[in-house]
Amino acid sequence: MGSRFKSRRVGWGILGTGYAAARFVEGLRLVPNAEALAVASRSESRGREFAQQLKVRRVYSTSEELVRDKDVDVVYIATPNSVHYAHTMLCLSQGKGVLCEKPFALNATEAREMAATARSNGLFCMEGMWTRFLPLMRDVRQIVRGGSMGDIRMLTVVLGHPIRVQPSSGLFSQELGGGSLLDLGVYGISLAHDLLGEPSAITACATIGATGVDEQSCVTLNYPGGAVAVIAASLRTLGPNDAVIMGATGRLRIHEPLISPVKYSLRKFKEVTLEASPRKGLLNRIKSSVAVRRLLQPLVSKLGDRSIVRSFNGNGTNYQAEEVVRCLQEGRTESKVMPLSDTVEVLRIMDDARKQFGLRYPRESITVDSSQ
Repeated sequence: MGSRFKSRRVGWGILGTGYAAARFVEGLRLVPNAEALAVASRSESRGREFAQQLKVRRVYSTSEELVRDKDVDVVYIATPNSVHYAHTMLCLSQGKGVLCEKPFALNATEAREMAATARSNGLFCMEGMWTRFLPLMRDVRQIVRGGSMGDIRMLTVVLGHPIRVQPSSGLFSQELGGGSLLDLGVYGISLAHDLLGEPSAITACATIGATGVDEQSCVTLNYPGGAVAVIAASLRTLGPNDAVIMGATGRLRIHEPLISPVKYSLRKFKEVTLEASPRKGLLNRIKSSVAVRRLLQPLVSKLGDRSIVRSFNGNGTNYQAEEVVRCLQEGRTESKVMPLSDTVEVLRIMDDARKQFGLRYPRESITVDSSQ
């Protein structure tokens, strides 16, 4: 499969004409040996408008027509969450590789079948968790895995945007697989899995809104080594939209916005910095006074934190597209950065969380297997 892509351009098909699809096509322009050849939309007028604005040559009114295009090698799926499974399976059935927007599916059972089908057919398949491929995230992985922060003990991610409730919107529709967890929380859970691996325990709670989806959610993950990750997401208020990774000898903050970060701050410190035992004497009381600590904190913070800016080219979506093209050219059917096993595990965690919420989507294609 890889040899035929070394000497020619990779033809992309685009399923969907929304914001994510438009951003991806714009990003694709920066990718060598790649071209957005075709787009499919249920609305012919919307499809033609999209194609005209973004210079896509072919327009189809159904996904079936697009996947029959012999010049399309891989399809970017940017349709509602509820049909990611169906559209991925359609593409794979016609021999097309797939890059599917996050969340890859509604549940882990769907994702397992999608992954198994891609593997059995020798086809490339990857979740579009585009943040994993940004230059800053490569730095973060190297720092954490390099051990300079010591053992990671805590990770916090808080994402939130105040959005007007619209029952017909994909964000608030049960039918379309909406909710804060699948829309925003997935970024934090994917980051936690990337850095900490598989959790040993999952605890979750949510605020279920009038439309039946989780408008706010909080997931706590415990890990065998003692680390804890807390991922909170909200569609109703503005969050810090950052992440803080705390190790035994270092703290790293990925600054807002986490979903397209360009700056992080790193502080190193000794593993033991405070005494747990009560202090005695006037001098120790002065040192431990709240007032003195407040006066000194800005100076300590200024001296202690080192900020690094890691900008990216284009709108950032080009990096995941480059990964897909690279994998195709090398004959690989999965990305080492975003393997299907990671995608399935992240969805399993979200399945567990949704079970605790009491939230199930009416259009889940395959029954969730709670035993897995």
